[in-house]
Amino acid sequence: MRKDAVSYEIGKFESLMVSLRYLDLAKEDFDKGGLLFQAKRVKKAYKLVKEDLRLLMYRCDKRYLEDIAYFLFHVEDWFAVYNKFTFGKNLLDPVKLNLMEGMREYPEEWIRKIKEEFDAPNWNHEEVKW
Repeated sequence: MRKDAVSYEIGKFESLMVSLRYLDLAKEDFDKGGLLFQAKRVKKAYKLVKEDLRLLMYRCDKRYLEDIAYFLFHVEDWFAVYNKFTFGKNLLDPVKLNLMEGMREYPEEWIRKIKEEFDAPNWNHEEVKW
């Protein structure tokens, strides 16, 4: 089943929330060990979140396209750093994946906001509010 079909089946926002939780867990694990195999998990999680956001950006209130675009810029910057510093390394090698000057930081505040809104009572998960 294609990812967009899966997203539709389990709900537009549920898919994003699951992907964000997966990303949180992958980042926590990488922060503890800093090894390439852990960085690969973060990369996979970012790909899932990126795909969910790509699907949602066509349905959201147009005021929030900038927030989504900035998150996607962060993901692209992170991938560039990943590609630069992991080339030729083994799975158990330590890696440092710090963003370089001018790159977009992870949008903590925006992610916190959409997670809070998603968990709010009486929030219709089929309607984009952000």
